Amino acid sequence: MARKLSTLERLAKMKPDNVIATREYQLVQKDGTQSKVVLRFARPLPLPKPVAPGAYCVYQIDGLPERSRAVSCPGMDAVQALYMAMNLSWVDLVTTDAYREGRLTFWGIPDLGLPSATYERHLNEIDRQRANALRGKPPSKSPGKPSRRK
Repeated sequence: MARKLSTLERLAKMKPDNVIATREYQLVQKDGTQSKVVLRFARPLPLPKPVAPGAYCVYQIDGLPERSRAVSCPGMDAVQALYMAMNLSWVDLVTTDAYREGRLTFWGIPDLGLPSATYERHLNEIDRQRANALRGKPPSKSPGKPSRRK
């Protein structure tokens, strides 16, 4: 007997005319050949009425055998749904063997250019500032805030 699909699984059908953004990554196969991994984001849409208020956004990964799939991410509104899709797609990509082995890159660098990568750098800066504070060093500028020059 076939398993019944959840509402979000049914919504994870990406239609080509709904794609709003595409990013290509470089993948070096284990045999040394190169190929592309394509990440697509669909236009966020309202959740169906019986489900809940809010929106959902579908992302799709192609070209990565262990993670080629479409995933639907819900949010309180379209912006949060898109942000959640970007975050979850980052998790999907960085938890692959290809990424951990350094074979999946964006323009030759491991930072995949998605929000979670930026968030991770932000957390690293906060950790650095905490360590400096424990050593008695004066705090540097706050992360995310521009410095003011006099």
